[in-house]
Amino acid sequence: LTPHSNCPVMDPDSNHPHGVPISAFVFGSRRKDTLPLVHEAYHWLAGMTLGATLSTRAADMVKYDPFAMSLHCGINMNDYISQWDALREDLGYNLPKVFHMNFFKEDENNHIMWPGFGENSRVLKWIWERVEGSGQVLRTPLGFVPPAGALDTKGLEMSAQTLQKLFRVDQKEWQAEADRIRSFYRGLSKLPKSVDAELDAILMRFSSQTTPCGLSFKDSTVPVGAYHTKA
Repeated sequence: LTPHSNCPVMDPDSNHPHGVPISAFVFGSRRKDTLPLVHEAYHWLAGMTLGATLSTRAADMVKYDPFAMSLHCGINMNDYISQWDALREDLGYNLPKVFHMNFFKEDENNHIMWPGFGENSRVLKWIWERVEGSGQVLRTPLGFVPPAGALDTKGLEMSAQTLQKLFRVDQKEWQAEADRIRSFYRGLSKLPKSVDAELDAILMRFSSQTTPCGLSFKDSTVPVGAYHTKA
C-alpha cells in the first residue's frame, strides 16, 4: 500500500490525534439528467438527503445507493441515515458544506456534456471557493449552483447554452425523482422522515421560488459565502 504521506496535498496535521477540520462533504452520482453538474445543499439535512439518494442510471433504470454504503452498512439504513442527521446537533454553527457532483449529464443527442477527467478540477475549484467564502451562486429549488462566469471554463470550447443545460434543474424530472426515491425506501423498510421532508421542500421551492430562508431566487444580492443553516 502507498502511504498517504506520499500525497503532496495531504494536510500536515493529518496524523494529529485531534484530527483536522472537515470543511466539506462531496457526494457524486452518475445520471444523464435531473442532477446538475455541481450544486451545494442549502443546509445540513438537505445535504444528508443528497447522500441518502446517491444514484446511477444504467439500462434506463435508476439505482439508488445511500451514501454508497448499500453493500457495507451493518445496520438498518434508516438508522444509519438518522446518525448522519443527528450530527447536526453536535457540529455547531460552523458546519461543513455539502456538495453533489454529476459529471455525466447528457444533451438531447445523448452526448455527455462535461469533458470530465482533468477538467473536473474546475468543479473542485468552485467548491473550494465556496468553502473559503468567495464563490458566487445562483439559487435553485435544489440548492446553490455556479452562475455564469463563476465556473472556470477558460480554454474549454463550451457554449453558454451547454453550461445552462449542465446546471438546469427541471420540475418534471424532480417530481419523478421524488416518486422514485420514496418507492426505493419503502421497498427497504420505510422512508426516513428527513428525506421525505426534504423531497417535499424541493418540490415546494419550484412553486415558491424561494430558499429555505425565504430569499427569492430572483434576488441577485446573494451574500458571498452565504450558507443557509436552517435545518
